[in-house]
Amino acid sequence: MDEKTEDTYTKLFTQPSPDRPFRFETKRFIVRPMRPADVNARYVSWWNDEETQLGNNRKPQSWTHERAVKHIHWFDNKNNFHFGIFVKESKELIGFMSLLTNKESAIAKSNVVLDRSYWGKNVVPEVRAVLVELAFKRMKMVKFKGLVIGRNYPSIFNYLTMGFTCEGVQRSDVPFVGGGRADVYHFALFPEEWEARKKKGSAAQRKTSGVSKKKA
Repeated sequence: MDEKTEDTYTKLFTQPSPDRPFRFETKRFIVRPMRPADVNARYVSWWNDEETQLGNNRKPQSWTHERAVKHIHWFDNKNNFHFGIFVKESKELIGFMSLLTNKESAIAKSNVVLDRSYWGKNVVPEVRAVLVELAFKRMKMVKFKGLVIGRNYPSIFNYLTMGFTCEGVQRSDVPFVGGGRADVYHFALFPEEWEARKKKGSAAQRKTSGVSKKKA
């Protein structure tokens, strides 16, 4: 996350705009709450795609357009959020994220689903950073949790990439829809860890920038 992006977060959190609630921009994407009008065939297909749902240990849902719209209406976008991930240039919807917060425990959880064409393109760390910032700075959560099916190696990699700590593994904890049983990995991140990681990233970026200028 660069300094410009951090400034954008700070301005948004300290001076929220009523006409643009919870709208964020990353380097490549716009992240904002999903609207019923955003539901298209592609969005519905993610719920019904076997390989996509396998990552969440679910079977294809056989959803219709109406069922997808109903799902979006469940989120109040005050405590529980459902964000669309849109490409900046084309405004193409390429995935969605959910953020669930619990005021009593002050713990947040999330889920990210991407179109297959964007798998392996380092999208998740970029856009999940929005959820982490929102959870810690605006929602005042004290912990961000992630539960991952052991066979979902890309998700495990993404959590580790963002600085989450694996707190433990429950072995053979759940039946796996693909057959047999699966481990469940428990990841967690705390506000102070996130802030330290951002500072470390900014310092590394400034160092790299300085080297580039010297070479030029």
